[in-house]
Amino acid sequence: MAQCSDDRLRLLIERIERLEEEKKAIGQDVSAVYSEAKAVGYDVKIMRQIVRLRKMKPDDRREMDMVLDTYRSALGLENAAHDQGAMFDEHDGRPDPSAPAPESSASDSERYIVALDLVVRHQKASVSWLQRQMQIGYNAASRLIERLEREGTISKPDHVGRRDVLLTEDQADAAVIAAHVTNQLKDVTMTVVPGNAQ
Repeated sequence: MAQCSDDRLRLLIERIERLEEEKKAIGQDVSAVYSEAKAVGYDVKIMRQIVRLRKMKPDDRREMDMVLDTYRSALGLENAAHDQGAMFDEHDGRPDPSAPAPESSASDSERYIVALDLVVRHQKASVSWLQRQMQIGYNAASRLIERLEREGTISKPDHVGRRDVLLTEDQADAAVIAAHVTNQLKDVTMTVVPGNAQ
């Protein structure tokens, strides 16, 4: 019995050793790929971060992004990573002077119209960007982004949490006017007088 146990243990140890050798060989192959990427100009550190992010579940990535946004905001750091192309276009993510932030007393409908106008005109749809533009809290900006998604203005987040704006900049005025009309209709109270119903 002891002999059988010793043989089984030896086999298990040998399997582990073979797997360790395979793991080492795979690690060398991975290093070779990173070296090849570096040789053609890619940033290996960023690539390693991307590989790590791709291993995460979408919900975990979004949660991590929200926590990072909160910490960056608390420390006054710019969150260029979460803004869709903020580093590469003419708008750097600072509040747009042509679209002043709504008053603190503004209604939800008024805030939504401002958010709609900003998102369509600048073709950006991240919570942190909208938060800075409108100078509102993260939760308020998140609710606006969710409403913009429900209304069909922006897409659902992709596998890295980014959203596309589904309306073009040229459609901004029409979208804002439509939102104004919709909100005005919601404020109208229709009274049905008994006996007049058909």
